[in-house]
Amino acid sequence: MLKLLISRNSLFAILGFLLAGCSLTVRHVDYSEHLAAYDVDGHLVEKMKIRRALGLADIQHLAEKGVPDSLIIGYLKQEGMAFAPHQLKPEQVRMLADAGVSKEVIDYILAMAAAINPAGAYQFHYWHVPPRFPYP
Repeated sequence: MLKLLISRNSLFAILGFLLAGCSLTVRHVDYSEHLAAYDVDGHLVEKMKIRRALGLADIQHLAEKGVPDSLIIGYLKQEGMAFAPHQLKPEQVRMLADAGVSKEVIDYILAMAAAINPAGAYQFHYWHVPPRFPYP
């Protein structure tokens, strides 16, 4: 009886690991089907079909065409961006907002920036030669 319980428990453990592994796999969505309804530029549709990262101009174009925020954010979660969001300047954020990019998409981009370079992170600077002593 004990042998049966051990084998049943190990079977459930293996099944649990298999199911957990299946839920952790990344499922890539083909966004080209969804973008056809919004008259998105063919170059951008092809870029998204081959799963390339998006730049600011691409995000701006998607917002201008009325693509839902859920599609834009979903794609950014899957594939990322072609630039480093921590290098995003306030003027660029303002440009996105003026172009009609929603607050949710901008907040997601800024959240990516915070994840890459948390506020207050120290930037290291290296010298080719050590500074003179005493320090000025």
